Amino acid sequence: MKKLHPLKIRNTIVGNKMAKQEKDVLLLRISKRLMLGADFTDDLGLERGKFGIVIYFYNYFRFTGLSIYEDFANELLNELQDSIKEYKFDFRKTICGIGLGFEYLIQNGFIDIEDKMMREFDLQIMNYTNYKSESMDVGLKGAAYYALSRFFADDCLLTIDYVTNLQKSLFHLSSPDKEILRLAGQLLDITNHKRVECPPILTLFLNNIIYDEYSFEHSVNLGIKDGLAGIGLKIMCERHEN
Repeated sequence: MKKLHPLKIRNTIVGNKMAKQEKDVLLLRISKRLMLGADFTDDLGLERGKFGIVIYFYNYFRFTGLSIYEDFANELLNELQDSIKEYKFDFRKTICGIGLGFEYLIQNGFIDIEDKMMREFDLQIMNYTNYKSESMDVGLKGAAYYALSRFFADDCLLTIDYVTNLQKSLFHLSSPDKEILRLAGQLLDITNHKRVECPPILTLFLNNIIYDEYSFEHSVNLGIKDGLAGIGLKIMCERHEN
């Protein structure tokens, strides 16, 4: 097994203790990399695709106050919506992640879209049954988080029957982890007419991210999950906390 250089090991340990100025410089470098790479990203999803980049730039606009980043986020989002409408890419491979992404942007006041669009996502996701993983983009976890984030919205079309079937599917997984069992329990609460709060979506990706100069330089993933957008969002969260 290839050994890491001692300096790189040390950088990994102290990476999250970078000075504020160093973090701001890294954010600017991440932004440039994402601007250059976004057009070459075929994946539309939340985890490793274009929607994660959209979320990054809306947050970076709010972080810096510079409208150029909001304009770029709007442009990317418009391109993504056009791709969905034209089925330019098979967005059903990332349907749960995209739905979660839109709901995140709405709930955090980044965009204001017609209720009709989210109702269409409700119907698409209820009709989607080809779950082959537990991923956020098109897996059972993503469907569960989408249901938790959407169910109590005034315009939601998700039904109790759908939530019940989803909850049973989670319970019947061969080796459910703690997160799966928690999600299944929360969905069961919904079927029992209890109001449930969905955890902040970004924290699901950012809690385990460890970054440093080495990880930045060698990252080929632009998305939120262990990628550049995720590193940037993690840094912004830390800056707000400090």
